Amino acid sequence: MSTQFVFAMGTDSVHLPTGVTVRVQRGAMVPDTDPLVRARPDLFSADPRYAPNLLATEVPEEFREDTPVETATAAPGERRNARRP
Repeated sequence: MSTQFVFAMGTDSVHLPTGVTVRVQRGAMVPDTDPLVRARPDLFSADPRYAPNLLATEVPEEFREDTPVETATAAPGERRNARRP
């Protein structure tokens, strides 16, 4: 069985049952069996977008949204009818 890792979605202090407090930084990669993850499962995600220094040249298919992106400027030949008050 290989170790699976999860990533911290935010920065927070985690209090462990042993009495130790650990400061977790956003993007920290932690084994999913670690007591930190058991103490605060809401702080961690298996989503690789939270990984530190994640480099990708295109968005993987499973992370693409179907929501169209609105353009803020007019395309060549397109006329915008917005007026300033």
